[in-house]
Amino acid sequence: MALKTNNKIRNIKTFWCLWIFKICTGDDALNRERAKEIMESQGIIQVLYGSSPVWIEDLNGDNAQVSYIGSNNRIQVPLNKLNETHPM
Repeated sequence: MALKTNNKIRNIKTFWCLWIFKICTGDDALNRERAKEIMESQGIIQVLYGSSPVWIEDLNGDNAQVSYIGSNNRIQVPLNKLNETHPM
């Protein structure tokens, strides 16, 4: 029982350390797996390209086709240039 509890605590600490690191470094760049999860999500997850909110339309290797929210403008961008925002 103590081993399971220690593992849970370690996992929680690891999660929070990574989350705090991402916030402090601004490193929320998307990878292909997370971009696919966002595309398939039933919820609304805000993704930014620079400072502009975008929808992920399609994935092509390490690139994504995105459209700017509120317009029909579509562009292809590297996945690592997209950032997922987190509500406070």
